[in-house]
Amino acid sequence: MKKEELKHYLNLYNLLKDAIKKGEKETNIKLYGRKKNVKIPEWLYKLEDIFEKIIYFEDDKLVAKVINRVYRHGDKDKRVMTSLPITESGYYRLKRKIEEKIYELYILSGDVTADEIYNNKIFY
Repeated sequence: MKKEELKHYLNLYNLLKDAIKKGEKETNIKLYGRKKNVKIPEWLYKLEDIFEKIIYFEDDKLVAKVINRVYRHGDKDKRVMTSLPITESGYYRLKRKIEEKIYELYILSGDVTADEIYNNKIFY
C-alpha cells in the first residue's frame, strides 16, 4: 500500500465502513453522483482497530473528534474546522499527522513493503 492509496481510501472510508463490517470484498458506492464499484483491500479491514488505538493512546481530544467526524462520518474539512478550536493550518497539520500515524501503524503491522516506502514521493 502506498501513502496515496491510503489517503484515497481514508476519504472513502465513511462510504465503505458498512461493507467492511460485513466482510464484503467489494461494494457499490455513490461517488460524485455516480455509482462506482470499489474493491476493498485486505489492509482496510484493520482501519477501525487502528482508529481505536490512536484514540485510546492520544491525549488530545481533537484527534478523536477529527477521526470521528472526518473519516468515520465523512464531514467536509471546512465544516469540521469551523466547529473546532483550531486554526486552518493547525487543522490540516493535525490531519496530516493523523494520516502519518495511520501509515506508520500499517508499516508496523507489515502491510507496507520496503519498496512501497521507497516509492512514496517526497514531493507530490
